[in-house]
Amino acid sequence: MIKRQKRVFIILTTICAALLGGCSMGETKIEYERLVKALDEGDMATVMSASDDGYAYVEERVIESERGKKEGGEYGRTLYQNTNGVYNINERVLYGYSNQEIVNKAADGKESNKGKEDIYSTKIIYEDNLIRSDKGELNLSPIRLNLDIFSGLEDLKPKNDKVKYNEPNRIGYTLSETEFNNILNDNLKLTYDKFDSASITVGFNKSKDTDDKEMLIEEINIVVWLEKGKEDTGKSTHLLEINWSFPESSNKNINMKEKYLEIANN
Repeated sequence: MIKRQKRVFIILTTICAALLGGCSMGETKIEYERLVKALDEGDMATVMSASDDGYAYVEERVIESERGKKEGGEYGRTLYQNTNGVYNINERVLYGYSNQEIVNKAADGKESNKGKEDIYSTKIIYEDNLIRSDKGELNLSPIRLNLDIFSGLEDLKPKNDKVKYNEPNRIGYTLSETEFNNILNDNLKLTYDKFDSASITVGFNKSKDTDDKEMLIEEINIVVWLEKGKEDTGKSTHLLEINWSFPESSNKNINMKEKYLEIANN
């Protein structure tokens, strides 16, 4: 009986090695290299889940949070910017909609007298790395649709490129201050007095290309923690989180070119 169990284990191990490229039992390697290279090079046609004629639905969520001390006590302020639209990959133009809200909180975590403020909701056009609104002068700076900012990412190795059967297909990078400045901050242009941490997470629809289904990037997430000011003059902690998603299902259910033209002409 023991010998039979041993033979079964050996057979299962051999099958796992054959199917999963020699990885540990129950794990498979995420073959991220092709898509991270495309991301590094700004090749959005490869990165995004786009229609055959080059249109892709994009969702972006940006969170900018500040916590610190002022005269009278501690304070907190969090800005939420939600944007969605259709991106013309060939012309590098996006038409869509964006809304901004701000939540002010006191030190005990309760909303302050100002509480939640809906700042605006507007139609936007993103072109030549510039964003315009159809409502005139608005603060659109929190919108971060400059997706091709990852030059140098291809040279880094993710923390882990293996995934278990029931886990999402994601890889993550933890950046040093030098890597943060070279890869991200040349474009983000964040000012700070102390660097705390920065990370990039890339999520895929599957772990590798197959004959029946191409591997795509579905989501990119950036998280940056920084500090500004000094203890004697007032120090504050800042969070910037950017999340982009390119849901593959949207392009199957909607004619993206028609949606693009509908937004552009309304």
